[in-house]
Amino acid sequence: MVRDKLDKILATSTLKHMGIIKPVTGFKIGIPLLSSVYLIHEREKEIAASQANSIERYNSETLLDDLMDIGVPVDINDALVLEQIQNENYICIDENDWYYEEQLGAILIKLFSLIYPTMPGLNLIAYFNQTAEEVESGRKTLDLAIDQISRQLQSEGIPLDLSRLNKNYLPGLKKLLTTLSGQTPPPKRKHQLVHVVKGREKKRAQALETILNQMAARPYLPVLPLNEELVKNQINQKFSTNLDISEIILSDVAMVLNILKAVNLKSSIKKIGTISHAIMLLGHEELKEIVNQFVSLSTIEDPDYRAEFENNYFSAFMGYRVAVNYLSKRDIKDFEEISTCAMIHNLGQIIVLSYHPEAYFEVERLMETKKFNKRKAARQVIGTTYDSVGIHFASQWGFPFSVVESLKTCYFNRVGKTKDDVLVNFPFCATELCAFAGGVLDQKQTRRLRELINSLNMFSKDISTLIDKAWSDTTRFSSDHGINVKKKSLSKIAATG
Repeated sequence: MVRDKLDKILATSTLKHMGIIKPVTGFKIGIPLLSSVYLIHEREKEIAASQANSIERYNSETLLDDLMDIGVPVDINDALVLEQIQNENYICIDENDWYYEEQLGAILIKLFSLIYPTMPGLNLIAYFNQTAEEVESGRKTLDLAIDQISRQLQSEGIPLDLSRLNKNYLPGLKKLLTTLSGQTPPPKRKHQLVHVVKGREKKRAQALETILNQMAARPYLPVLPLNEELVKNQINQKFSTNLDISEIILSDVAMVLNILKAVNLKSSIKKIGTISHAIMLLGHEELKEIVNQFVSLSTIEDPDYRAEFENNYFSAFMGYRVAVNYLSKRDIKDFEEISTCAMIHNLGQIIVLSYHPEAYFEVERLMETKKFNKRKAARQVIGTTYDSVGIHFASQWGFPFSVVESLKTCYFNRVGKTKDDVLVNFPFCATELCAFAGGVLDQKQTRRLRELINSLNMFSKDISTLIDKAWSDTTRFSSDHGINVKKKSLSKIAATG
């Protein structure tokens, strides 16, 4: 409903900039449609510029992947819209399920580039997605969002100058204003997008059901054996301080998640994003009750399964140390929350490992074929990505909105610069730096990481020192726990590697 209303504002504003005041029934341009046409348009350009045949056209699976990755949620209704724009010649889908750009699609992209020159391509899409998320999370009212978007489109948009549009486009422009009217032409060819969306929704529902069933029997994640002993001893000491206890807990991602989950499910007043705040609210006696329910990793008999936990946990610890080492030298208000978010960034992956190991190891198997990266393999197995699973449960457990936002994979910079940008973006940056250190990022991922580093005003000259210091902290910590951690194990933390 929220996104539908925002889509209507986009269509109305665009028509006004075209000099059309009255509503045009057929002009129902929304973000899912515009995003799809834009991605296909950009892929056509990449293919044309490529001297080799290494770049494939989109198919239903890969288009859906990229739509979801740029923050465009696609449901059955959206899939049907894409089916409709195929029938109306915005795009073409051949018998092999390859997607091509048609003339109306090219006209639409040109139209938006002329009307909104300062919000090209993904910038406009990102702005709408970000606004929709703010309304859906309760941070902004729908009325305020509509007012802000209307003003933004009015100020950024300029009247359409038809002289800048290729004359061959004019008949197509007229057709563009009369399509999508609800009178769907007979399908040219049945394609797979609706089938893919339905299949993924089914897999996702089944995976979440499996996880919830297992979680009901084992509510807490298994913790590192030495840390379990240390934190219990510390709590039982007569003059133990909250700082002493939190220092131990903050070295163990499972303990952090277990305690934040417990306190946020209990608290009905304020959402808690830091261990120091959680310990203060719980008090030593209640914290002791929770810690006594923890299960040690040593109870897992399968050595390969236990090793997967260790690799994930120590990768998380390195992400935490990257954050601590960087933030400690800067005057940043939310120091503990940001570093904690860096540690728990792979929440979804850890949840699947703990409560749905069959799916986790199937994802690993697909990745070993080299035909699947982590996101693609997870979608194949559980119908969604690990970060989506993490966001789902962090929301269910009542984690603060900023913490939930920090679990997302950043595929482009957020629109505008707010005080929350570092809190939301840095945890992903920290974990990807770890993956980079492990040598698991490809050229495209490294380029994206570099852009993120620049957006956070991090200096490249400091990056090597930062990574080396975090790795030193991690190897020393793993030695204390009697575990030999290798750099290649840092692949566990990469979002897409």
